[in-house]
Amino acid sequence: MLWQQLQAPNLKYVLLTANDVEAKVIASQKLRKYGFTGVIISHSSFAGDAEAINAAGANYTHQTFSETGIGLAKHLLKEADKEQQAG
Repeated sequence: MLWQQLQAPNLKYVLLTANDVEAKVIASQKLRKYGFTGVIISHSSFAGDAEAINAAGANYTHQTFSETGIGLAKHLLKEADKEQQAG
């Protein structure tokens, strides 16, 4: 089985990019079960999925839709501020 045979003693970070939530939950669980102590980062579309992935062992799960909106709003405010300072 992949998780039992995985040998990466210098591995410090794992980025889970699968679209399937269950796959990310299982990957997080297995990594922790077999001794991975590094950082696990993931992404999800919904808060409930993010909670499940984090509960399974991920350190952080980026909530794609909500955090993208926040990022877009920050860019909008930055551009509006530049426009106001120029005008």
